[in-house]
Amino acid sequence: MVAEVFGQQPLESITEDFDLMNKLFDDMYDQMNDNVGRIYRPFGRVLHLIADQFKALERSIMQKNRAYAWQVSSELHKTTDPAERQRILTRIETHSAALGLNVVKPPFWVRPLIGWIARNETGTPAQKIDVMLRTALLPTV
Repeated sequence: MVAEVFGQQPLESITEDFDLMNKLFDDMYDQMNDNVGRIYRPFGRVLHLIADQFKALERSIMQKNRAYAWQVSSELHKTTDPAERQRILTRIETHSAALGLNVVKPPFWVRPLIGWIARNETGTPAQKIDVMLRTALLPTV
């Protein structure tokens, strides 16, 4: 965690680096969406119709989560009370576990859609990994 790495140094000293990472993530949406479009062709076909709206949604989600990461890092960095530190860590773990549970066990109404998407993906697992790892060499869809 940021708070662990920077210890007693002012957390504000890395604000610029944190913002640069946010920009890096922001610059990855086009390529990431293109990757998914290569694996799941229906998404690739309609992406050009919804690209701006979809990127706005991705950007909003990422900004919200990066802001949360900065907030809890700041809280951890400021606290010297071990009990308060543990409360913050427990809150982070609870939040992370809830998010992870949505991935591992999505809501029942989403499962048929996920199954349909999985059945319509293109390629073997190895090919999908290859797409995700080497897309810089591939033309956009």
